[in-house]
Amino acid sequence: MFETVITSVVDELEYHYPGRFMRYKDRITFATCVISFFLGIPFIMEGGVYLMTLFDWYSAGVSPMVLGVFECYIICWLYGMDRFKNDVAAMIGYMPWMPLQICWKFVTPLITMGILILSFVFYSPAVYGDYTFPPWAEGLGWFLALVSVAVIPVVGVIVAYQQKGNSFWERVVMASKPAHDWGPAKDEDRVRAGYPPLNPDFVPEVNSYSSPGYTPVLTTDSKV
Repeated sequence: MFETVITSVVDELEYHYPGRFMRYKDRITFATCVISFFLGIPFIMEGGVYLMTLFDWYSAGVSPMVLGVFECYIICWLYGMDRFKNDVAAMIGYMPWMPLQICWKFVTPLITMGILILSFVFYSPAVYGDYTFPPWAEGLGWFLALVSVAVIPVVGVIVAYQQKGNSFWERVVMASKPAHDWGPAKDEDRVRAGYPPLNPDFVPEVNSYSSPGYTPVLTTDSKV
């Protein structure tokens, strides 16, 4: 999990500021370790078990289910299962198993939605032993749960606002389309996987399609 955070931060910084942060990855890692250490101190103090209970009761319950529902819907329905399975095939060299596609598109979102609904139906305030948390602590718990979920609409509005369009809905549609540079970074890998090359003058080699066990993937229309 920690390496996932570090890689995501460094890759995002490198995308916006190429060549300026990758060489400082060790320093970014050290700074993140120090920050995480100080953020974890309250959990080992006398009242840390109560704080941990709030985190576990709210952040570990509702938030993952909401994020899972949105993830399944956006990837499998908005982005499209055809595009997603082609992207997976471009990475592993063959189409994913059909039962997996069915689970991604139907089974997983239905189960996740069911768990989310039942968690609200049978909701009860946080408790630790015989101690019942006061209303302000319950509000803090819901705030912690909503912080991770709020990133979805906030980032969505920001990305839509950055698009071109006469209305907000047109900007939402533009933001929902795959980016032109989506796919492998190298043009030879993009062509082999079925993506258009980033360099219009790129000429693929004849042997680029003859990798053992690899089947070129054809992408679908880029419209949403």
